[in-house]
Amino acid sequence: MYNQLKMLNRYIFLIVILRFTVASAQEIDEDRTLNTQQFYEKILTTDNGLIFDIRVPNLFEESRIVDAQLADTKNKLTTLLKDVDKKTPLFIYCQVGKRTKQCILWLDKLGYTRVYHLQGGFKEWKKNGMPIDSTIIE
Repeated sequence: MYNQLKMLNRYIFLIVILRFTVASAQEIDEDRTLNTQQFYEKILTTDNGLIFDIRVPNLFEESRIVDAQLADTKNKLTTLLKDVDKKTPLFIYCQVGKRTKQCILWLDKLGYTRVYHLQGGFKEWKKNGMPIDSTIIE
């Protein structure tokens, strides 16, 4: 029984590794990967766009891009997108840009067609002096 459990754990581990290897090998279109200035300009010039912060809650509470909504889990993002048209522009960012790529691949599978991500994440946004909202959230 112990050996079977051990083999099952190895099998699950290999599936997880394979999944992340395949997902990371997929590329995000360059026109959807925006630097801080491009991201900011795209937000300003896009009607009805939604901004999602997929960082952990404590980072979101400290500061965020103006008008961003916290979507730190797939379940929360799914709930926020429940009644959102698949053509609605979505602006996604995390702390440094890595989690966002996985999120975009997932949103692509769900059929969202206008998803943009912030290259370098919020860290780069803040470093470049872009507008942030630091109001305390309770």
